[in-house]
Amino acid sequence: MNARLTAVGAGLACLLAVACSAPQPQSAPAPRERAPHRHLLIVLDGLRPDYVQPALMPNLHALAERGVVFTDHHAVYPTVTRVNAASISTGAYPETHGLLGNSVFFPRVDATRFLSTGERDNLLRIERLEAPLLAAPTLGERLAAAGLRLLVASAGSSGSSYLLNHTVAGGGIIHHEYALPAALGEAVRRQLGPPPAAALPNRARNRYIVDAFLEVGLERVDPAVAILWLSDPDTTAHARGIGHPTSVLALSAVDEELERIQDGLRAAGLLETFNIWVASDHGFSTHTGGVDLDALLAPFAGELPDGTPHGRTRQREPVRHPQHAGRGRPRPRGRPRPRGRPRGLAADVERRSGPHLPLPARSGGGADHGRAGADRGASRSAGRARAGRDHGGHARRPLPRRGTHVGGVRPALPGRRRRGAPLTTPTGAPA
Repeated sequence: MNARLTAVGAGLACLLAVACSAPQPQSAPAPRERAPHRHLLIVLDGLRPDYVQPALMPNLHALAERGVVFTDHHAVYPTVTRVNAASISTGAYPETHGLLGNSVFFPRVDATRFLSTGERDNLLRIERLEAPLLAAPTLGERLAAAGLRLLVASAGSSGSSYLLNHTVAGGGIIHHEYALPAALGEAVRRQLGPPPAAALPNRARNRYIVDAFLEVGLERVDPAVAILWLSDPDTTAHARGIGHPTSVLALSAVDEELERIQDGLRAAGLLETFNIWVASDHGFSTHTGGVDLDALLAPFAGELPDGTPHGRTRQREPVRHPQHAGRGRPRPRGRPRPRGRPRGLAADVERRSGPHLPLPARSGGGADHGRAGADRGASRSAGRARAGRDHGGHARRPLPRRGTHVGGVRPALPGRRRRGAPLTTPTGAPA
């Protein structure tokens, strides 16, 4: 199978350039003409890194063994599904593409509530009044400018699928609720019938989308790049929790689809023309339980010995300083200023903002992405939210959790983040 990664491909290109520049023996055969290569990005929503093992996901593990596994990439922050879908689409950080959460507030669209970006109808409303939907060019638009097409086939939410190719730009979107262009959806229904209902695991719907991609989308759209988004393990793990027997079945089900995808491409004579990338948009946290707010606030309950409630400063009558008696503003009674106390602007800042309290050290709070895929943080996360809930709490710097990636697309730049630096390639990551 042809599963090259961009980094590996670049290295091979350099070696070939060197080899071609050297004198060649007369008996050397002429180099074969390479077929044009296309790219398939498979996003397994909510895949954790520790799921990729032979016992749980033998097909994905075998694909990783044949290819390359990235270990130092991570998702963009905030690590939630639709934010990272927009980053896959644009190759940019949220500060550039402008979508900052799974829920957003646009008072011109609806001043009474937040809007879920998981619903395509909400995105269409935003688009009509706050165009453009994304503030950065998309992969589909870039491909269209080069005369190429992007196909999205998704079993996820209608909103995340729309964000991956919202302008369509000559390509297409296949979703179980809609399709763009509409003729593409009609062709899918003629070939496969109506989509199945959601279930746990979501095996039937994921299989329907894979069939739509293989039997209809490839031929009708002829994409240079395709994004295939499967909704498990995310859908099942949210409902049952990670490690639940049903969630384990969901992992086996999407792993079977990976085998079917490769078999379908092979039967169509396309396997050798596709570079296959597997990623997750986020992971899942292993943190369980809730926060006992009563116990957390207990030290601050009650009153001080003088009757003042905890957390309040008792009001005192101001008195005039002797040297300012009869003029100027009164100086409140209090303890004398200790030596070394800041004066001037620094003192004013301290008076206005109050003393800085030391923050307890704690590890990053998980998030929608994990190392190999995990929705709501990596396995070592000590997040503050309950398992299966989107969260992104971090103690100091809001660095994103790492996500799953087998095959090559990097959801974000590793190491120190440069403000505004775009992603080098479109991706997902291990949501």
